[in-house]
Amino acid sequence: MRRRSSVRRPIRPNVSASRRRTSTWSSGRSRYDKCGRLCKVVNGRLTNCCRVRKEFESMTERERERYVRAFHRISTKEPFKKDYDKLIKMHERYFSSRIHRKEEFLPWHRWFNLQIENLLHKVDCRVTLPYWDWSLWSHAPWSRKVWNSKVGLGGNGSTSDHNVRSGLFRCGAWKTATGECLKREFRGAPPDAVQVAITLKEPTFKWFELMLRVNLHEGMHCFIAGTMCSRKSAEAPEFFLHHGFIDKIWADYQSKSRLKKFVFFSTINARMQGIPYKPRRLLDNNNLPGGVRVCYKNPTVNQARKIRVYLNNKTFKQLERLRRLAFPDTPEKAKTMFKLTPQERSLALRLEREAKQGVYSGKKSVKVAKRLTPLEKIEGFKIPKSRVYGDDEE
Repeated sequence: MRRRSSVRRPIRPNVSASRRRTSTWSSGRSRYDKCGRLCKVVNGRLTNCCRVRKEFESMTERERERYVRAFHRISTKEPFKKDYDKLIKMHERYFSSRIHRKEEFLPWHRWFNLQIENLLHKVDCRVTLPYWDWSLWSHAPWSRKVWNSKVGLGGNGSTSDHNVRSGLFRCGAWKTATGECLKREFRGAPPDAVQVAITLKEPTFKWFELMLRVNLHEGMHCFIAGTMCSRKSAEAPEFFLHHGFIDKIWADYQSKSRLKKFVFFSTINARMQGIPYKPRRLLDNNNLPGGVRVCYKNPTVNQARKIRVYLNNKTFKQLERLRRLAFPDTPEKAKTMFKLTPQERSLALRLEREAKQGVYSGKKSVKVAKRLTPLEKIEGFKIPKSRVYGDDEE
């Protein structure tokens, strides 16, 4: 039998497994850290890490459930609920102020989203604020995973009082920040992916911002209806999935060039309502307050990549005339609730009409839909069968 040596072996340096692993990583490559942030490797260390925000329908079931439970926790449990309630009530207090006007709408809500995400991070650092790309489900939006009772936000409100009675946020099990039941009244169809593509190709920031704020953002509030179509809209959990998508559209616009990344109105140096920041401070998602970096991951469902490339390759005029199924205009209630000026109403209506030149009438849409595939009926337009090239997808 072999005896053990009495000579003591030298003690190895206490190097953690993660440190030994990172030392073998090649500089310049990207890696995810333990919190799911996407980082650059520089000299074996992770730097320039960004929070990856994903599209809700494209997330795994485990990711969706993790997010929903984290959101439920910050809205019901201390020490998070106090800060959560304060933020929600802040949005209601300033609802009719500059935060919903062109001077502040985009940067103020980018800050607002970040504050909620910071709370989620305290519960679980792997949780970021997702977005819901409702344009990919324009003609079938209310049967999606986002409204699932187990790994979603619950379903529609009841026919009698519109109170939500399913999921973690159901009436009797969850209350809004002001102690009420969550309400929903699904109606209509949100704008389609073509409408979003047209908005991204608007020739000036003035028209882009108006289309995004009025025709895309405000309309969807009142298509979901209930709590979302009121000055207490931020009390609805879906508020943040919707505003996540609005911010993602802005980020996509900004990514087109350095000029578009930093373009804003002349109020860029005026402090925003109720917060210590000016719009200039919120223009760069790679340099948000607190040193936070945010990057969006594009959707992976419903042939989203192919559709994105197909629409990106069309000119502004081609997009306006693209034949597609009918969907409603921005509801009048939304225009009233957000207190649009007469000039904004007129301009927004004109832009919407021009963008919908190729939309069929209601009766024609029914006939055309019979010739479309199930996916094309959801999208609202004919998707080319041939492979589409030219995407700069990650």
